[in-house]
Amino acid sequence: MKIFFYLSILLAFLISCSTIREDKISKLRKAPPGTVRINDSLFMDVTEIGNLHWREFVYALLMRDTDTLASIKNTPDTTVWKNDSVIASDYKYDYYFRHPVFNYYPVVGITYEQAVTFCEWRSKMVNYLYQLDPSMNPIKGKKYHYRLPTIEEWESAAENLDSIKIPTKFKKKGNIDLKHLANVYKVDSIPRLNDVKSYTTGINSYLPNKFGIYNMIGNVSEMTATKGVAKGGDFLLPLDSCKINMHQTYTKPEVWLGFRCVCEIVKE
Repeated sequence: MKIFFYLSILLAFLISCSTIREDKISKLRKAPPGTVRINDSLFMDVTEIGNLHWREFVYALLMRDTDTLASIKNTPDTTVWKNDSVIASDYKYDYYFRHPVFNYYPVVGITYEQAVTFCEWRSKMVNYLYQLDPSMNPIKGKKYHYRLPTIEEWESAAENLDSIKIPTKFKKKGNIDLKHLANVYKVDSIPRLNDVKSYTTGINSYLPNKFGIYNMIGNVSEMTATKGVAKGGDFLLPLDSCKINMHQTYTKPEVWLGFRCVCEIVKE
């Protein structure tokens, strides 16, 4: 029964990671679950880690342990939504993490240590699945290690918004303002409380970069392997403060802070 439980968790996790369009699937077949290839040895998540992914993680911890300590320890701090700088904070406080409408919004209110624990759990679960059924492994005979990206790895996978190729259908109404290509703070929004983008958006929103990765700029700042340093800017920052060579600092869970994983092939 335990094997079937973990298998169901794994399948749900792998399916929930597939938040991209069907025309991108072929590019992912030779990549670990949820990722695209950045170079010969490194893969990165297509999207930021969402609430649904994190709930699966917390549920797996709850079912694994004889008490609820581990799951409680890794539950996001929803009080970050009690923040005067974001709108609808009371609603998000009550529903953001658990309501299905926010399944594919980035998980926030987590610590660096919790993100590291998630990466370790994800590595174990993915490798366990392929141990059970090697035929599902996209790269035959290999094992995988998920972790937070280094600053250099994150920057190599990022791309300036002005270099993104904009499909013709988005240009029909004239020039595209770069700030509308990412979920950043729209400084010309008046009044601020009517700015519907003054909080997070879906993890596969806006246009992907050349690797097929979404929201490297804006939405939530993303943790790196360097504790206290995040990259990419977020929905509370103007576009000029979200440049690739810039970083954000943090000391605790924040409403604007999330993460995505990179994945390496483990050497046998």
